[in-house]
Amino acid sequence: MRSLIMVAGTPGVGKTAVCRILARRLHWSHVDCGRLALREGLAIKYDRTARTYHIDLERLSRVLKDTVNRLGTGIILEGHLVPSLKELAPSRVFVLRCDPRRLLSRLRQKGYSRSKIAENIAAEILDVCLSEAVKSFGVRRVCEIDASEKDPSEVASAILRILRGSSRYAPPHVDWINRLDSEGGLPEILSYIEEGYRTGRS
Repeated sequence: MRSLIMVAGTPGVGKTAVCRILARRLHWSHVDCGRLALREGLAIKYDRTARTYHIDLERLSRVLKDTVNRLGTGIILEGHLVPSLKELAPSRVFVLRCDPRRLLSRLRQKGYSRSKIAENIAAEILDVCLSEAVKSFGVRRVCEIDASEKDPSEVASAILRILRGSSRYAPPHVDWINRLDSEGGLPEILSYIEEGYRTGRS
């Protein structure tokens, strides 16, 4: 098994909890790319409306290369930014997905602004993290996992089975638009996104 993997996904899908369990079970190092970026002073600016930092991805990539070289082996890189880090060479990239309705609830609990929640829900519906990961690393290295109905331990176990070859990866073909539409939840979610963007512009 190669010793560098990435766990990506929209903020709120459960990456941190899953990565902590993985690191413990594998005895690997866990690097939270967002925290590392702030600790190393890689924020370009702070968006007060969205209450989020904009990160210098080029510098982050260099810092992560140094971090990976220093740690040597057994590394889990976590963050919604990792699909943009094309220079790194993970053996696998796991993109966690979450039902937009659950994601909305989680982000509210985390205290995200309405405009930031809308932005993240839209990103999840439009497969932004997944598309960026496939573009950067190729479809064969990317594994999509629907974590909506799973707790972090179950998601970690699913990842371990794929890494160890005991479970063949079968893409779940997550399609939130069709699922929400079939369950009658699409109008409400789209209305929330529209209102959130309107709030962010005002």
